[in-house]
Amino acid sequence: MNETYSFWADLLDKFHTATPWIQALWLAVMSATILGAALCITSAMVRIAAVRAVAKTSSKAPTPGVDIESGGGRSTDRAGG
Repeated sequence: MNETYSFWADLLDKFHTATPWIQALWLAVMSATILGAALCITSAMVRIAAVRAVAKTSSKAPTPGVDIESGGGRSTDRAGG
């Protein structure tokens, strides 16, 4: 008697022996779980892509005290400037 246990066969057997409303509940819950996971993954991927796009399009951080709009000269609003 060398029988191996199969989780999927056991799960399918339990599903088929359940009442119809339990089967419908299982299908609804599993569908909602898969949809929720897909939405979470999609949201995370969109956020990662947005962060990478911003990082790619922005140049390096401006140097403190350098006025970018006036051609890179020192700004005069600093003390001692």
